[in-house]
Amino acid sequence: MTPMTTTPEPSRPPLASLIISSRNRHAFVSEAVRSVVSGEHVPAELIVVDQSDDRHPDLERLETNRDCELRYLWTEERGASRGRNMGIRSARHPIVLFIDDDCRVTPTWLVALTRAIVRAGNARW
Repeated sequence: MTPMTTTPEPSRPPLASLIISSRNRHAFVSEAVRSVVSGEHVPAELIVVDQSDDRHPDLERLETNRDCELRYLWTEERGASRGRNMGIRSARHPIVLFIDDDCRVTPTWLVALTRAIVRAGNARW
């Protein structure tokens, strides 16, 4: 018996958690978040792991009218890998994506990337 596969719905990407780890680059991470939430589609969850000396005052309170849960995690732990691992542990969705804090995404990046992941295998729509 052949397992049933899910056909991607062209208008919506699969559920994904996006993690942005940052340290002492408040302006960069703010721009990265803005580029994500202004995209054609948004991830189901956007996690900012902030390892800065001080909390980011705007991202702690950031809200959006998009269907994207924004989560701000401040930690005194340092290191890009530690920040990414903290984000992975906090992620709630089967596909986990990363961008750097100085990244600006294009409006269609999310659908293109998640479709490629699904096509590569082991991820379901």
